[in-house]
Amino acid sequence: MPILFYRFDKDDMFHKFENCFNHEYILITGGPMKKRNFIFPAIVLSAFLLFQGCAGTPETEPVEPVDQPEPTVEETEDIEAPEKERDQAVSLRSIVMETEPDMSDTESFLLAEEAFNSAELAYGSDNLEARKLYIDAIDGYKNILDSTYGERVKQSRSVSLTEKEAADTLFASKAAPDAYAEAEASLEEAELLSKAYKYPSAIGAYQSAEASFRESAEIAQEKKNAAMKALEEAQATYNRTEEELKEEETRLNSERNETEKETREEYESADIELEEEETE
Repeated sequence: MPILFYRFDKDDMFHKFENCFNHEYILITGGPMKKRNFIFPAIVLSAFLLFQGCAGTPETEPVEPVDQPEPTVEETEDIEAPEKERDQAVSLRSIVMETEPDMSDTESFLLAEEAFNSAELAYGSDNLEARKLYIDAIDGYKNILDSTYGERVKQSRSVSLTEKEAADTLFASKAAPDAYAEAEASLEEAELLSKAYKYPSAIGAYQSAEASFRESAEIAQEKKNAAMKALEEAQATYNRTEEELKEEETRLNSERNETEKETREEYESADIELEEEETE
């Protein structure tokens, strides 16, 4: 019975199964060995499976974590331009420049300016970096405005709210609707300006609200005083009328009593005369 051996080549032992059909086989008989080519899929498959079973499953090596590379210039160009951050930074910067706040904290101003200028340079070419720099500039400008105007804004707001409370106590919205409505409009405007960090304008709006609330309260107080005066006068008139009525009643009673007395005296005098005449 002939014996067949498959000659494996180490370099291509893992080739696809279909390529194994062209490998060489050696037929060993009782005579000299002759080299022949056979296509015998069943034997090749058995030998391949046997080899795989003996080799076992290789251990899986742990996979090292790979650091993600920084975005390339091409990738950062695809990032949406930071329009919102840029607009806010430009707005705050213009407020700082226009109002000329106290630059005692010069370092903060210079850092904010440096971040803004760097952001302008990166804008369009590296939008990711530009967004970070705009945010740094925004924070810097906000700090400058807070340190310069923050306390004044709080004080102005507190005073205007105090005047509003006094006006509400006097029902100024009913007694002085025009002045009160103007005050409310100024207060609403001041709140919006304050949220936008337009502190100088916000302070002016709060002061306008304060004045209008005070005006409405004064009008309401005047109307209240006039009403109270009218009520007092009415009460005095009522009291005077009541007193006069009492006096008139007293006078009438006195006159009635006097008349009754005189009438009684006359009757008594007439009776006496009749008695005298009868006696005579």
